Amino acid sequence: MEEAGRSSADPRGPRAALHRAREELLRPLAADSAEVVFWRRHTRTGVVLSVICGVLVTASAWVQPAHPHRVALTVFDTVATSCVLLVLLLPVERLARARGGRLFPYTWTLASLAITVVATVLDGPAGTTTDTPVRLMYFLSVGFVAVAYPPGAVAVLGGTAVLADLATALATHVPADRVVVPVGMLATAVLVATWAALGQHELREQHRAVRRELAALADTDPLTGCLNRRAFLHHLREHLEHPAPAASLHLVDLDGFKAVNDTAGHAAGDDLLVAVAGALRRAVGPAGTVARLGGDEFAVLVGAPGAAARTEPAEAVRAQVARVGAAHGVTASVGSTLLRAGDGPAGAVRRADEAMYAAKACGGDRVATSPADEPLEDPTGPDGPGERRGPRGHRRAAAR
Repeated sequence: MEEAGRSSADPRGPRAALHRAREELLRPLAADSAEVVFWRRHTRTGVVLSVICGVLVTASAWVQPAHPHRVALTVFDTVATSCVLLVLLLPVERLARARGGRLFPYTWTLASLAITVVATVLDGPAGTTTDTPVRLMYFLSVGFVAVAYPPGAVAVLGGTAVLADLATALATHVPADRVVVPVGMLATAVLVATWAALGQHELREQHRAVRRELAALADTDPLTGCLNRRAFLHHLREHLEHPAPAASLHLVDLDGFKAVNDTAGHAAGDDLLVAVAGALRRAVGPAGTVARLGGDEFAVLVGAPGAAARTEPAEAVRAQVARVGAAHGVTASVGSTLLRAGDGPAGAVRRADEAMYAAKACGGDRVATSPADEPLEDPTGPDGPGERRGPRGHRRAAAR
């Protein structure tokens, strides 16, 4: 039993290999917008080539006076070409990004091979496929998949083309000496195409890694690893376009940070900024988004279904900054606001910014809330509406 369990869990076993193959098959076609553009162009090119092949096959049938299946081939070719044109109506961009998107080009290629099989049979003189030029379409299919498909798919689909050509030749009683050379040449073409696809695949993976690195550099603050201002505003805009679940926005400005640079040097200031970024991530957890807007100002976006839940991450942010900045006497002024339906990024940031400056005006090391939000505290409490004393004797004040 233990041996069987270890065998089934073996990452090199057949079950694991099938699982990896299934996951590879269900992966999206495109990882970014550049690949979406590539697949849209590749799909349109495939449609154009298919239409050209259809026209050539039909023309070839009509220039032969004694062609036995001229009408049948023309009707089949017209129907097949019409179906290929329908591919232009498919949402290729969405299919390329969807899980299982790879099934689209693979299914299309298999359908093209099936069309080639039928056209080969209909075009063959006297019921054979010996002299029909339609068999050349197998080579076109192999070359087309080699340009874009991964090596494994090229090998499988190319092998399917070889088997289809061989089976068609044998089924139509083509003499064996007339089968070996064409089928062998097609098999050789598949090997060459697979080798070429391997190089193309490695090159695409390198380009993909470079694009990912460039995207990370464009979206990330190089010192702290947080999102930068541009990326955060884009993220905030996307969140506001889909407002559920609710969230709160917190702007954080460090109190006393300039003195660190002046007295301990910029290296110490950089180290403190890195420590603050880590503290903010710990305060909000994986559900929150942390960004450095510039200098010693940070932004935090946190899911918050209500006003009470909004104050908890804000207070956690203030406390974490006070802890990591204690050695330098650095604290945080935090301005908080709830995001509402109809908000724009500029309006939400402005409310949080006003609250943050109100907190700083009251002495710092505190949380202030936007006056546009409902009161957070019980108005009958000891500190009055919107205020409560913090652990260091400061008061959390609503921006007025």
